[in-house]
Amino acid sequence: MIKKLITLAAVVATAGVVYAGTPAKVFNEPAVQAVGNWYIAGYGGLSLLQNGMGNFSWGETRSDKKKTGWNLGLKAGYDFDPQAWVRPVVELDLMYNSFKHSCSLVDDIWSYKMNKKYKSFALMANVLAKFDLGAWQPYVGAGAGLYITEIAKSETGYESGAFDWKGNWSDYYGGFAWQILAGVDYKIDANWAVFAEYKWFNQEVRGKKEDRDWTSYASRMRLGQQLLNMGVRYSF
Repeated sequence: MIKKLITLAAVVATAGVVYAGTPAKVFNEPAVQAVGNWYIAGYGGLSLLQNGMGNFSWGETRSDKKKTGWNLGLKAGYDFDPQAWVRPVVELDLMYNSFKHSCSLVDDIWSYKMNKKYKSFALMANVLAKFDLGAWQPYVGAGAGLYITEIAKSETGYESGAFDWKGNWSDYYGGFAWQILAGVDYKIDANWAVFAEYKWFNQEVRGKKEDRDWTSYASRMRLGQQLLNMGVRYSF
């Protein structure tokens, strides 16, 4: 009996030594994605340096004020080969943006002031070229799509100090939009990344002929915005 117990103890001790000497498996895989991945992303930021709000051909003095706006967006895309040094990426980009603009005209007879608020939705299809620099993933690209914009207006004015008027209304425009963009991802791990992105977003606006001939408030313009955004991206 004692002999059997000694033998059993020796077997257990030997097994313990063997187990203790086995190196633990360390998961130290590089932060890369499998070939071909879908991703989703959300972003937000500022609308800066807008142009094309309309050109006035009358009045001697013009005060044109543009206020910083904001924008939000969602993306869904496909990265064809996340392990390649240079690879194509396609994505759908749904965004909303808003900003304000005011202008005034004054001469010896009359004065006029208008405040406008722009609110736009756009759905864009983007094509990107992305570069693998390790954790940093810069990219450039361009996109095209459709937009719809509401321009809410409020105007006041008077002529020779006697006749004055005011009004509030909204105009709606829609049509073709295009953009160019550049940005950089910073990969946190194989799935998560944060990114910063710059866009030049351009809306082609075509209004009525009488609007174009009269005031050009928003009818013969290319409404351009520079958008600066930060976001988070998740790859499946």
